[in-house]
Amino acid sequence: MGVIAILLYLGGRMFVDKAFIADFEAYCPMGGLQALGSFIVNESLACSMTSMQISMGILLIVLVALFSKLFCSHICPLGTITEWLGRSGEKMKLNVSISGLADKLLRVVKYLILLVVFYFTMETSELVCKTFDPYFAVATGYGTDVNVWLASIAIAVLIIGSFFVKMFWCKYACPLGAIMNTFRNVWLFIVIICAYFVMQWVGVHFHFIWALSGLALLGYLREIGVFTTGSTQAVSIRRNTDSCIDCGKCDKACVQGIEVSKYEKVTMPIVTCVANVHWFVR
Repeated sequence: MGVIAILLYLGGRMFVDKAFIADFEAYCPMGGLQALGSFIVNESLACSMTSMQISMGILLIVLVALFSKLFCSHICPLGTITEWLGRSGEKMKLNVSISGLADKLLRVVKYLILLVVFYFTMETSELVCKTFDPYFAVATGYGTDVNVWLASIAIAVLIIGSFFVKMFWCKYACPLGAIMNTFRNVWLFIVIICAYFVMQWVGVHFHFIWALSGLALLGYLREIGVFTTGSTQAVSIRRNTDSCIDCGKCDKACVQGIEVSKYEKVTMPIVTCVANVHWFVR
């Protein structure tokens, strides 16, 4: 709510004070990470990105490594809107959860979007995500960098998808969510990045898309629970086995579709707490 209130203030002030120019991407971690990737590959910063955005991107990596995806549940305005839409759908009994194989297959989509965004950003040194990002499109009133059709489709997917399917945007379409799932595997992430630079240094050159694909695959496998190693989280969600009566309500309450009742400690990427569980500090 606080972030949305700030954005509304900035937007309202632009109408009142014509001399005021709001920079809606000044603290964008997504843009910062893309700029960092572009700088590493091309030695140039993407678009209008500065050291501020890169610092925000690096800070996001650190926070994800220590506290998982709290950015999604406490800061991201799109995450808040997604939850509001989902609750509206639930009140009308139109909001459902996707589970099983369909859920796992749909989660691939945001990793594909992530690869496309980073590939073209690092190839062109332009922030490709600005062309369709729902947040940027609405905040800037469809500014000059926004592709009207792509942005409109993304906004429609966000609104319609989230209304009918629990956390649709966050689980299946958000590339920033895919990035954060990848960074939760800190040690494997470091190994892949170091391997890429070592091979470049010794003269074995290959396109950066292969390293990006490996990182995306890493995040996806972690998200669907194929493996759970490499976590450096300082906090985690645990099921209270002393008070748990195995009623399964936590499974239904989890907006991420995690079957919490099957775990003592939830190791998959998480966004919010669920019923009958507690935060524990290591």
